[in-house]
This record gives sequence, structure tokens and C-alpha cells, in this order.
Amino acid sequence: ANQRKKTHNHSLKTEAFKVVQILAQEGGRFLQSAEIEQLVFLALAELTHGFEPATDTGEVSGLTTGDNVRSTKKHALGALGALVRNAGTGVLSKDAFHACGAALVGCFENENPKDGKQKIEHTASASRLFAAAWRCAHLCASGEAGAWPESVIAGLVGHAKRFLTYGVGASQGDQQEETENAPVSGDEINPPTSPSGRRGYVPPHLRHVGAGAAAGMSDSDTSDSGTATGRAGDRFGSSKVRANALSTIAALARVDPRSLHQHWLTLLPTSTGQLLPRSPSVTLAKVLLAEPSPR
Repeated sequence: ANQRKKTHNHSLKTEAFKVVQILAQEGGRFLQSAEIEQLVFLALAELTHGFEPATDTGEVSGLTTGDNVRSTKKHALGALGALVRNAGTGVLSKDAFHACGAALVGCFENENPKDGKQKIEHTASASRLFAAAWRCAHLCASGEAGAWPESVIAGLVGHAKRFLTYGVGASQGDQQEETENAPVSGDEINPPTSPSGRRGYVPPHLRHVGAGAAAGMSDSDTSDSGTATGRAGDRFGSSKVRANALSTIAALARVDPRSLHQHWLTLLPTSTGQLLPRSPSVTLAKVLLAEPSPR
């Protein structure tokens, strides 16, 4: 009975945050400042409860308890990002905006191993949550609420660097497994050709997908749709997580370029050895050279 009640409560919260996100997206600038602050702190309260691991099986929805919690937090992040992004200048107080940044950093600290040695969890529910969290950080940083303090920026940049390679090794393993078990498709029998129709050079990331799939990419790939991309080797949508983390770094640099001055040494290579494929260093330059996603 308790499990059923918890699942029902999470379902109600999830639907409520969905409605708040839609309202903020459609008419966030028409909401009163006090209303926005209250909604923001309600979303923050959901985020600061901590992230529960996916363990016990829920009886109602078929999801695990952890998955239900993550789903609620995912939509709380969606509502929070929409509220902050669409609020006008001066609508959200400085304290509330700083609390948003601190809560986002806390989310990543709760989910990620603190020693930094273990791999970040790469599952469907984790990928959806991480994509929503980085999408929220990107929207909050891109709004008109101002700039975050150094403690928040340092935390976000540090976590973003770890997510620049999120799911890359795992996605390669998934791609090999799916390729071995999947039937041969027409695109594999007739691989993409050059624009002239001849069998010219084809980029590596297009050699196993049809040209139509490559042309079908849009800006919505970086949004929080809650589903995996469905592309071979990226069944958990980890590329969306990496793209949203990069967008957050870009938004921080646009809003307050000076705030990232001291962090560029960790984001950019300082030696040619860091550009080698086997180098353990993760930099923006290495992402450009080794990112498996065509985006």
C-alpha cells in the first residue's frame, strides 16, 4: 500500500511539473514575480531531496522506485529551466537564481561518484535525467536572471568536463552488440553515396546509416524529449547528454566570458599529447576530434 501511494504521489508530481513547464514556456513573462519564485522553490525542493537509486520494483506503473523518482526530478528540471529561462529581467531574485545554480551542482554531486574514478551510470533513466539536468542548466544560464557566482560556475564546469565523454565507450559496445544481432537493412546493403550519386568518400559516421537519417537531424535533438535517440550505438541517448553539457559551457561563456577565464586551462589542451586518441585527458579539442556523434 505504501509503495502504491508513493508511486501515485510521484505520478501527480510529474504531471504537475509538466503543466508548470508548459505554462512557463507559453506565458512565463505574464506570471507574477511572486508566483515564479514559489514555483521555482517548489521545483528546487524536489531536486534537493536527493536522488534514489533504481532498486525496488514499483507495483503500479511497472517502473522501479528509483525510476519514478528520476522521472519526477526530470520534469522538475524541465519546469525549473522553463521558469528561469522565460522570466523577464529582474523578475527572479538573485537569491533564487543562485539557489538554482547550487541545486544543479548538487544534483550532479549526488549522482556522480565523489572520488571521480568510477564511471558515471549509463542507463536509460540516468541518461534522461542527465540530459534534463544539463538542459536545465543551459536554459538557466541563457536567461536574463544574471550570472552565477564562482562556486556554481566551478561546479558546473567541473561536472560538464566529465560528461563530455559520457556514454562514448558504452555506446560503442552497444553499437557492436546491436550490429551483430540486428538483421541487415537496405542502408547496409546500399551504403550512402556522394551527392553526385557515385560511390565517393563517405564520412565515418555516415557509413552505417542511411543518408535520410543523417539529414533528419534538427535542433530538437538537444531538447529534453525524454526518449533515446534510437540511433545505432546511442540507444540511451547519451549524445544528447554530451550536447547539453557543451551547450551549458557555451551559455556560461556568452553570459559572463570573464567567469570562465580561469577554467579554460582545464577545458582546452595545454600540450599536443592531450590530443592523442589514447590520452586520458578530456578537452574540448578532443571532443572535436573524437566525438562519435555527427552533431
